Amino acid sequence: MLTYAKKQWRQGREIYGYHSWREKRRIFLHTLRSYKNYSQLQALKAYFDTYTAFPGLLEEHVGIYEVINRIFLYKNSTAKERLQCIMDHFDRLPQYFTTEAIRRMYTNDQSQEVVIWSNEELDLRATLWFHTGQRKEGFLSLFLFMGDQGIYHINFRLGYDYKKEPCIWIGTIQGYREGLANAKKLTKKMFGYRPKNFMFFLLRQLAANMGIHSLYAVSDEGFYTNTHLIRGNRSKKVRFDPFWEEMGGTVCPEDARFYRIPLEEERKTYETAKTHKRNMYRKRYEMLDTFIEEIAARSIEYLRK
Repeated sequence: MLTYAKKQWRQGREIYGYHSWREKRRIFLHTLRSYKNYSQLQALKAYFDTYTAFPGLLEEHVGIYEVINRIFLYKNSTAKERLQCIMDHFDRLPQYFTTEAIRRMYTNDQSQEVVIWSNEELDLRATLWFHTGQRKEGFLSLFLFMGDQGIYHINFRLGYDYKKEPCIWIGTIQGYREGLANAKKLTKKMFGYRPKNFMFFLLRQLAANMGIHSLYAVSDEGFYTNTHLIRGNRSKKVRFDPFWEEMGGTVCPEDARFYRIPLEEERKTYETAKTHKRNMYRKRYEMLDTFIEEIAARSIEYLRK
């Protein structure tokens, strides 16, 4: 038992560092929780020991161990559920992505990220990469950059829905404070289409090219940090529901912790668009249709066919 405790303590130091009292406290809690979740942690290691798509992935991303020991991904998740979420995601990866793409997405070198779309005129690129620090909300991230500046990213995981069909589970969508000025400029260049909406458009196209038809997103009710004691100040509470509803999402009847969001974006018709905005919408949709073709054409570089 003492040997196991020392091993988990070292693992905690590798995950958190060992400088501040906060880090030391997390290491201590990680070690204690490792006893409670012993079977799940052993199952996680055994799973990745035989993971052929990226041998050594767990050693490169040791922070994945933390997902077992903390209530991440969604509110009231259990260690058993989180283990299944991890295995579902990494089981699905080789079904969709080439081996080269998987190794590029999960290396610690972000310069190896997989580019799913780019546009020189707008100075934009959308990429897939896993940042270990985003493990709380998912196991892969879709990033949108303007030049070298991040604009938005979405954290998500692959899995199965309530009917056991392949789907995408979205953990969060976040913008970068430093990218706010660029986001405003981009909205004008894209005929009033907000970068946040465009970010979701990109995810929808990725899902479509993967052959996935169902998208789910964690609700305000289900977001893991909204129940933590440190969230006592309601002004700090994360709010996603209004955006999911704007995307056409509805609360899942099976579980209020999630929204189901349609794969296709609803578009304004000539009749429903205001007269003075019809030309803007026409140009926007022509632009998006071009992007759809570009994203699909590029997908052959990283998706299995």
